[in-house]
Amino acid sequence: MSLRGRYVIDRIKRAVDGILSLPVPPYHNPAYWEGVYHKSNPSDTFEWGSVNYDDLREYNFVKTAYPPWGIASSGKEEKGDIHETLGLSRLPSTKGPLMMLGCGTSELGTQFVHAGFQPVVQVDVSSRLIEMKTQQSKVEGMSYIQDDATILSAFEDETVRAVVDKGLLDALFCASATQQCQSAMAAIQRVLQPNARFLLFSFSQPEFFLPVLAMPGWKDVEIRNVNEQILLYLFRKNGVQNYSRSSVVKRRR
Repeated sequence: MSLRGRYVIDRIKRAVDGILSLPVPPYHNPAYWEGVYHKSNPSDTFEWGSVNYDDLREYNFVKTAYPPWGIASSGKEEKGDIHETLGLSRLPSTKGPLMMLGCGTSELGTQFVHAGFQPVVQVDVSSRLIEMKTQQSKVEGMSYIQDDATILSAFEDETVRAVVDKGLLDALFCASATQQCQSAMAAIQRVLQPNARFLLFSFSQPEFFLPVLAMPGWKDVEIRNVNEQILLYLFRKNGVQNYSRSSVVKRRR
């Protein structure tokens, strides 16, 4: 996939919406991913958009900011680095984990640990993937949890320092799973600490993707081109919010 290729696909999807659906793998179905990982080997890796830690260590970008949800652009090239992007220091923390959401077989979570961003919790809906990963050699400062991104029932409110999604929401959007995208955004916002950040990588342009992702509770979102192959959406959460514990408890049962 490429930015140009996804742009063409998204334009076609918009034009035929309500008339027909484009053929896409059922990315929204957990059973699909169980099948994928049952065919995988423990040593297999896949990086959505070919993004790795080196791409984020230091990079140049032109900032396009969407304070919910008006459009503003700085128009000039700026410098970013992993600390500024995540809003975290590179030190082991007792204040909560960095979450890799829909981790799959990506190595980015391991790269974060080796760079000093600990603890890291890798989350995926596939029991087969989590089983494979937990059977590998353990990495200090990293853990694995099976959970549904649309609920994140294993996590309490405002306990996660930052969330990074390499391709989960992008895949759901590709499969036109709008409701699941919106439920995942709500769950991510719930578990993030006040003023924390959510990093999302996508091939889709904001004119198509943001109407699905936009919801109250975010200060703003920036769109950054990190490696010329994929876009980085950087969401900043507002301060302390109140969440309905009853709704979360009901979904956990």
